[in-house]
Amino acid sequence: MKCPNCGAENAERHRFCRECGRSLEGPPEARSGVVKCPSCGFDNPEGKRFCAKCGSMIPRTPRIVAPARERKEEGA
Repeated sequence: MKCPNCGAENAERHRFCRECGRSLEGPPEARSGVVKCPSCGFDNPEGKRFCAKCGSMIPRTPRIVAPARERKEEGA
C-alpha cells in the first residue's frame, strides 16, 4: 500500500506509514491520491500543481502528519 502523504510503500496490514506516520486507514478517498487545495479545499488529483477550482498553487512537498498516539492501558 502506498502512503498518500509521502509515497512510501507499506505492507497491507500496516495501519500507519512507516516513514511519516500518517494513518493508512479511513475512507478510500483519503488513500486514493487526492490532494485538497490549501485555499478552497477542492479535491485535486495528486501531482497537479494548481487547483482546478480556484487556481491556487498546490504545494509539492508532502505535509507531514503526526502519528496518532496509542493510549497506554491504565494499570498495565
